Amino acid sequence: MNVAVLLFYCNDNPRETGFTRDWAEKAVHVTGEYLAAQSAGRVTVTWQVFEWVELDMTAAQWIALSAQGITSVLPVVQAQLGDAVDLDGFDHYLVGIDVPGAGGGTTPGNYTYLAAQNFSPSFIGHEFGHVFGADDAFGETTAGPVRYQNRFCIMGSAGWPATFSEPTLIAEHQSGLDHAGPNMCAPTLMATGWLDGARHGLTLDLTGTDLTYHGGRVETLSALAGAPPPGLLWTRPPLVIRYDDLLVEYRVPAADGWDRGLPHPGTDAIGWVVVHRSAPGGSMVADYVTSVGAAPGATMVLGREDPLDILHPGPLTVTVLKPNPDESSVRLVFSRHAAHVPGQAGRTFGGVTVDAGGWLWTPTGLHRVPPHSPLLTVLKLVGAVQGLHTLSSHASADELDAIRQQTARVLHALQLSVARLETEVPRSPIDQIQDELTVLDDAVRRLDDSRDEPGSAVEFLDAGRRSLARLRHLANDAAEAERRD
Repeated sequence: MNVAVLLFYCNDNPRETGFTRDWAEKAVHVTGEYLAAQSAGRVTVTWQVFEWVELDMTAAQWIALSAQGITSVLPVVQAQLGDAVDLDGFDHYLVGIDVPGAGGGTTPGNYTYLAAQNFSPSFIGHEFGHVFGADDAFGETTAGPVRYQNRFCIMGSAGWPATFSEPTLIAEHQSGLDHAGPNMCAPTLMATGWLDGARHGLTLDLTGTDLTYHGGRVETLSALAGAPPPGLLWTRPPLVIRYDDLLVEYRVPAADGWDRGLPHPGTDAIGWVVVHRSAPGGSMVADYVTSVGAAPGATMVLGREDPLDILHPGPLTVTVLKPNPDESSVRLVFSRHAAHVPGQAGRTFGGVTVDAGGWLWTPTGLHRVPPHSPLLTVLKLVGAVQGLHTLSSHASADELDAIRQQTARVLHALQLSVARLETEVPRSPIDQIQDELTVLDDAVRRLDDSRDEPGSAVEFLDAGRRSLARLRHLANDAAEAERRD
């Protein structure tokens, strides 16, 4: 693809940006390297960057022309260039327009319009993702998909901290336009056609697989950093694992890769295990669901099943066994808890925390765990220990040590939580505040009844100070609990 890069500003305002034609050439060169990496050489973009042109129109006139403005100014630009260049010979046109307050970009047809204030490889790469067939990436929320809330894809990275600073673009005359990355996610690569989900070995489909048997199924996932080269016989583990409409991928922020702007995945983690929702055979819209740092024992519970429904198989659970930095891969366990048939042998325990408390189920039925109960933490840790024990049954010899260490940490936390349990039913911070207010009210009443007794005021002040200190402590606890919920 041969692209003409046209840089414009209007005649009624000075430019807001300070970058030169030479700097713009560097920026589009970085973008070309990015597109080549994502497509594994399927796409080659050549750029011809022209000098800044002052348009014979005001910013308001340009904005009024909307996306059709280029058709009005191309003849003027062509006249300035003369016969040395034929603008009709280009496949696509990238227009950088420097007008006050501009932002973002759009790509209608063969034209990409980008505010000069956003002329960075990350924004240019986003818009050229549209050129090659990708849609904006979304984030899954309780209110539905939200555009751009996907830090694991350049098609959703606007405003998210997944980009990195490209050293060759750092310049005093232009700050904030040196950002590049991140890589495209699996659904976006599929939408462009660069990642063929039907190609042998690239995608593993576990849909319909019984994942309740023997604690699940162990699979290895290769790190995704763009599409694999065309025609290459793929002998590595798959790049994507599908389960129904869920796509699981592994991303590593390597120091020299396009993902190096991803957040740190956490202690003991090497990279991220990322999940998108994208219907098979559909539009391949990237709808980010969740992610977890790839540390041994890290777990994601996915799916829309009711976790309290123990009469049917539970939601999909993805647990990290061990990342392998030498192989750029990670071993994962895919599992679902089996259905509990009433009357079957054995014992079933479980706990689910919700905002207003939780539930514990045993062979005698479901039992309510009150809000603010320390039992909620105990149940969560018991579940974590059981999950790690199950995980160890899948682990190889070199993976067991990391799982043992994690289990020891969780067991220590469990022991501390059990030690803090009280013999009485715990009272919520609000109930305790009400108790303290009652004590304080009683002290006021006693002071009122004994105004003439010596020392009564001092006694009241001491009691009041102690009660107010307890109230302040309880109120802080209540506020902190509300923030956590």
